Amino acid sequence: MTPIVRAGTAAAITWNASNVQRCIASGAWSGGKNVTGKEISATLNQDTTYTLVCTGDGGAASSTATVVVVKDQSTTKSILNAIGSLFSK
Repeated sequence: MTPIVRAGTAAAITWNASNVQRCIASGAWSGGKNVTGKEISATLNQDTTYTLVCTGDGGAASSTATVVVVKDQSTTKSILNAIGSLFSK
């Protein structure tokens, strides 16, 4: 599910990679990361993308997540209702 936050708030970013030795972040964050972790983003005011590339003896794998930022409460409710209706079918 796409993470959604209101403008002016932060998002929790969590990850858990296995069978790798190191991870490198790019996009809205950067640098080396532990293979398992959690970070709180800066205050978000626009859609923000986070990418993590992890490598090990078996090769590399990457994952990207985009946090969607909405400007007002009614937009948040509309998006959540639309997502809810997709999953209730």
